[in-house]
Amino acid sequence: DGYLIAGLTDTWGHGREDAYVVKIDKEGNRVWHNAFGFNQDERAQQIIATQDGGFILVGSSDSDYKNQKNVYVVKIRADGTREWQSLYGSREQDEGFGIVEAKDGYVIAGYTKGTKNYDSDVYLLKIDKNGNILWERRYGSSKDDGAHAIIKVDGGYAIAGYSTSIKTYSKDVYLLRVDENGNLN
Repeated sequence: DGYLIAGLTDTWGHGREDAYVVKIDKEGNRVWHNAFGFNQDERAQQIIATQDGGFILVGSSDSDYKNQKNVYVVKIRADGTREWQSLYGSREQDEGFGIVEAKDGYVIAGYTKGTKNYDSDVYLLKIDKNGNILWERRYGSSKDDGAHAIIKVDGGYAIAGYSTSIKTYSKDVYLLRVDENGNLN
């Protein structure tokens, strides 16, 4: 019945920058809009429609711990109001870029710097319909790796991102295929 646009606003909301969602009809008229966030900066990277008629967005927030980014997820009702919001990740930099709906929750793809050497790894996270963590997985080499997109495929998920070369420090395409529990297959 229209379109959904997600990003950020610093015009109004809960802090400095907030995740911003606008629903417009097919003629481009605003149906509703809302800002989501805490007291610092929140940003939406992707939003999808959910089976219950609502929406869920994933992005980042630096409102939790010493202005380190965390994965930020907001479940939104069909009328644009917040159902719940939550932060995920380590005490280091973490961001979410992609999200898909599973039978029993949602799977999020991004990166985490919560590693032994502080280089980033691909970060996969599965949460239930209420935002509770079901599992977390990390993948990568000894340099920076990250995920930017995730899709459902038969028997699991495919993730696209980047991997940093150990020799040249250039970024290469990094593709992963995991089963429904986040295990490589």
